[in-house]
Amino acid sequence: MKKQTLDVKRIEMKHLISISGKLYLIENLKKILNEDTYGENGYYNVRSLYFDNENDQDYIDKLENAEIRKGIRLRIYTPMDKTAKLEIKRKNGDNQQKSSLKIKRNDAIEIINGNYEVLKKYSTPVANELYKIMIKENYRPVTVVNYHRKAFDSRTLGVRITIDSNITYNNYEFNIFDEKLPLYNLSSIGENVLEIKLENDMPKSLDKILNEVPKIGKPSSKYKRSRLLLTAI
Repeated sequence: MKKQTLDVKRIEMKHLISISGKLYLIENLKKILNEDTYGENGYYNVRSLYFDNENDQDYIDKLENAEIRKGIRLRIYTPMDKTAKLEIKRKNGDNQQKSSLKIKRNDAIEIINGNYEVLKKYSTPVANELYKIMIKENYRPVTVVNYHRKAFDSRTLGVRITIDSNITYNNYEFNIFDEKLPLYNLSSIGENVLEIKLENDMPKSLDKILNEVPKIGKPSSKYKRSRLLLTAI
């Protein structure tokens, strides 16, 4: 039987970088890391549906940069995917723990429509935890975020590097399996979000490459930005 759940603990750092910085990283990270085996040469699309409770507590915690917070999302990579990942991310400062549950497409659609009872099909601690949270706190879909990703990793070093661009969103329609789902620009032209995820200490060879790239600033989370646009209306 294939593993239904995944649990990862790591430190995560984010930076905004330029197009030239992105190209430099892609050229040099190839020398020490592996291009992600998913997608085509490490390039692929990511589409996530975020949930929040009736009081928008997860959003408020993120907006206020609470030291301890959580987030729940449903993630696919193409609208044709036969499975999806329902994930809960917990953060305590820079430390992050992500637990994922792989579910069938039909069950993912049920969850999008508010039927969390399908989680009872999956007899894992993560499924049980997600069910209790989403039922008790009356979670519902709040925003879709879509973007293009270039990824590198090394299981040996405990490192994963991603560069995201072409970020789009939808705050009103939530069927992430809809090939014609309307998506609206969330990022500016040339904006690239660099994410560095470490399970161990930063390797010196990687640190040297990363220090060569000018950091434009700290990006706001994709989820927070998409919801800020909604509350600004």
